[in-house]
Amino acid sequence: MVGIRVRPGSAGARAIETAAGLPLPATVGRVTGTAPEAAGVSLTSGTSGAGSAPEAAGVSLTSGTSEAGSIPEAAGAVAGSGPAGTARGAEHWARASGMAMIWLAPDEFLAVAGPDQPVAEVLRTALGEAPGSVVELSANRTVIELVGPQARQVLQKGCHVDLHPRAFPVGAAVSTLLGPVQLIVWRTGEDRYWLMPRSSFADYLAGWLLDAVREFNPTPEGA
Repeated sequence: MVGIRVRPGSAGARAIETAAGLPLPATVGRVTGTAPEAAGVSLTSGTSGAGSAPEAAGVSLTSGTSEAGSIPEAAGAVAGSGPAGTARGAEHWARASGMAMIWLAPDEFLAVAGPDQPVAEVLRTALGEAPGSVVELSANRTVIELVGPQARQVLQKGCHVDLHPRAFPVGAAVSTLLGPVQLIVWRTGEDRYWLMPRSSFADYLAGWLLDAVREFNPTPEGA
């Protein structure tokens, strides 16, 4: 993951957009690109196998970390990024590896990508001496993936935003609270959510989720 601070519309923002091959998202909830694969160990309940989306009322939890990415645009969409050079090369990188840029504040974005992508280096080079900052944050947050037909109901037990599909479509991402934990909630699929707390809260959040899913999955596999 890579944190980006830059004023939209500025020369620095345009340089980052060119390097990423994606536009900066315009407002809260907006994302551009595609989610990378979530790496990590899966805790799966229901009848499905570990790491896969459960059948019927099952819910799957996958924990792991991911690295940097690109920049989002449409309300509840996501983006991708690429190596230094042309925008065409950046777009190819985005499609190949799966990357996204999440809107956090009017001048703050979080780039998310798969492992081993030098996104921080690429975007920092693109920004150059222009006002702004690009900071490597891969150790700052953990990714927990929640998957299953009851995933939204699990999150609604403690989430402080409206997760109904009319208000939170596929691709939307916001910074909010789940119980007492500050995190980013990103809806990456119809029944799939990425939860990104700070790493120091990951164990607590995983325990909270395991407790919350017991209503739908009395004996989750891997718990």
